[in-house]
Amino acid sequence: MQEDGYVNHQSATYELSESGELLQESFEHLHEIAAGAIENRSFVRWLPAELDSLPLEALENFELIHNTPDQPHNVLNAFVSGAGIDLEAFRGMGAIRSPALDQAYRPVVNHTPSVTVVFTDEVLFQFHGDHRFVDYAAQFDYSAYLKDGLIRQDARLLFVPGPIPLHLAIYDDSRVIMAPAPSTGVTEAESTALESSDSCIIEWALNLFSAHLEDARPPIRVFQEHAATLIGDKNGQERLLRSSTPQKMAR
Repeated sequence: MQEDGYVNHQSATYELSESGELLQESFEHLHEIAAGAIENRSFVRWLPAELDSLPLEALENFELIHNTPDQPHNVLNAFVSGAGIDLEAFRGMGAIRSPALDQAYRPVVNHTPSVTVVFTDEVLFQFHGDHRFVDYAAQFDYSAYLKDGLIRQDARLLFVPGPIPLHLAIYDDSRVIMAPAPSTGVTEAESTALESSDSCIIEWALNLFSAHLEDARPPIRVFQEHAATLIGDKNGQERLLRSSTPQKMAR
């Protein structure tokens, strides 16, 4: 270390050089990150490669919410309780449909001035059980759904075709709750949510949300794409059947 310039040797004493002090600070910082990752492995272990930018050094001002055999709905309850806040803005992502979440967040969708939620297409098709939502999604102006007061006109419900890695709720850009989505392979019994007000975590969550928002479409677009796929598949099957039918040769 002396040869590399990290330690100075003077009068039979050794002391850190300026570079050595910087090295010590870096090592202590790395140690804190590693210790935090080990302590919070129940949350960070499920992070897929696309989320490797999560600032682990910011995992200080946070709370972990664990599902347990005795309390299997702790994570769900964390999201439900967050909906009770008087909000000015809400951003969210979800890969499941839950009656408890539907009920909890209906006041948020109806009264929060700025609302944008991104679901997967699979969730949209789960909404088919609600005939009012089908009527809503089938209209360009969504008038029937709006007339019933089920959703505000400026609230945005959008959908992405692929899986999403986490359930995410961002409240007023000052508080975030997130938990692994089914695409990560984490079972509900093993799920752990992270709640934080750390500005680094919030900025990371906002960037992740914005990245998925780029691929999001309104419901009518999803139905149009789905219908086009079904028609294409049907035409392809008909062409395959015609090509496999023996043809009489002209004489």
